[in-house]
Amino acid sequence: MTDSADRKPSTLTLVRIFGGVPLIWFAVYIAVEEFVGKQAIPYAAAAWPMMLAPIPLFWVFLKRKDEIRNPQDIFRRLSVTVESLSGLLFLMNVVMAVGYVWFAALPAALSLAILVGGRVGKRARVR
Repeated sequence: MTDSADRKPSTLTLVRIFGGVPLIWFAVYIAVEEFVGKQAIPYAAAAWPMMLAPIPLFWVFLKRKDEIRNPQDIFRRLSVTVESLSGLLFLMNVVMAVGYVWFAALPAALSLAILVGGRVGKRARVR
């Protein structure tokens, strides 16, 4: 039997954690603000996870590029998940770069790099 300490987390798990959790947290922030009627959670507490999310997501994309571009049967939707999360993070970070802090331009560029890198890899594989 394999020791559980030797196992790496799956790429899909990493993508869900690094990309999905900040989006869910931002949705919770919006819901709390909508239902409570005042700012119960500071805006920075919701904005910074969104701005930092593309950094580890980009790291996962670089480290496990082959798994994302050529998914196995169990991860058929992995590339779509990565592209969807990157697109959402790109849009949110562009909005934050314009309206909140200019630092969000770097994560927006990383999200755009993931989107472009995924498309370039698909074209190269088709040819």
